[in-house]
Amino acid sequence: METQSKLLSQVITLQQTLMQLQSENHSLLNLKHEAEQLALELQAKLAERSRYELYELAPGKLVYAPKPDANDAQPAHYLCQNCYDKGIKSVLRRIGPSAHDSQISWMCAERGEHNLHI
Repeated sequence: METQSKLLSQVITLQQTLMQLQSENHSLLNLKHEAEQLALELQAKLAERSRYELYELAPGKLVYAPKPDANDAQPAHYLCQNCYDKGIKSVLRRIGPSAHDSQISWMCAERGEHNLHI
């Protein structure tokens, strides 16, 4: 009887250990999936960033522009350097010249600021 009791106790301990290991395995599989998703997102961001290069629109006025060899169907555009360096792709809108101001300004869509005056 005592041997049966010991065996039953060991079986219960093994079952508990097995359940714990299965739970840990499930958690690790979830972490692996999340890491794979993050890696895919980072690869996509890096691929997108590699399509642009720093461009001097006018002396001292830096923006990011699509590389000439980007084979892009998108219209010509510039990205705000400040936003781009923070990982935000914000297209600059051209404003002006106006009757009051002969300069051309570029407004950052993300920040809503005029950040370039030419």
